[in-house]
Amino acid sequence: AGVSIIIASFPTLLIILYAEIYEKTIQLADLIYLTEIDLQVEGDRFFPDFDTSKYTMTVDKSFQGEIPYKYITYKKKV
Repeated sequence: AGVSIIIASFPTLLIILYAEIYEKTIQLADLIYLTEIDLQVEGDRFFPDFDTSKYTMTVDKSFQGEIPYKYITYKKKV
């Protein structure tokens, strides 16, 4: 299945799914909302690495339990 992205004068563009799209657009992101799960899993697709030194990281919430996770926001430095 193909995916089309139309970029116009929108204040926010939300990109979800498809590793290839993440990889091609991550450097354009001013904000990244990320859920980090503390679990090792097997798979062939993962969120791409990005230069975190260009962002300020804020941990919005942390959750403990059988599988700990946290909501993180990365905001691009000006």
